[in-house]
Amino acid sequence: MAVNLQTLINASSMKEETKKQILDNIDNLNSETKAQLTQKMWIAYGELFRIRLRAAYDTLLAEVKDGKRQFNKNDFVEVETKLYNDFARLLESASTEEEVEEVRKQLQGYKVEPFKQDPVDPNFQPRVDPSTPIDRPQDLMKKAE
Repeated sequence: MAVNLQTLINASSMKEETKKQILDNIDNLNSETKAQLTQKMWIAYGELFRIRLRAAYDTLLAEVKDGKRQFNKNDFVEVETKLYNDFARLLESASTEEEVEEVRKQLQGYKVEPFKQDPVDPNFQPRVDPSTPIDRPQDLMKKAE
């Protein structure tokens, strides 16, 4: 099962009434608006992923600094892998490794800047301009009306 717009909306932390309003009107949206909304949802999940990953890294580094754990570079890979799996489960589509990989690729594709641990890629181009404000889903719904 691929991750579609309904899945992204249902798994989001939007208010239930906002989700219901969007889902009730989703069939009335044209394909361009649906594509924009899907992209905005992936951008939001990508940012949420980045924030949670940064928090997990900060926790690891604080534990090393406080002497609660030994430094191990593999811990960072494990945290990132666990977070990818958590997001895949959140989207309720990851019953197979291929589906987890699909979520991983989508999240990586919507990063607006590389993570510090990423290999240096001189050709990295974000899919979106980091300075572009993100429209809220309910704002896209108003535009479509």
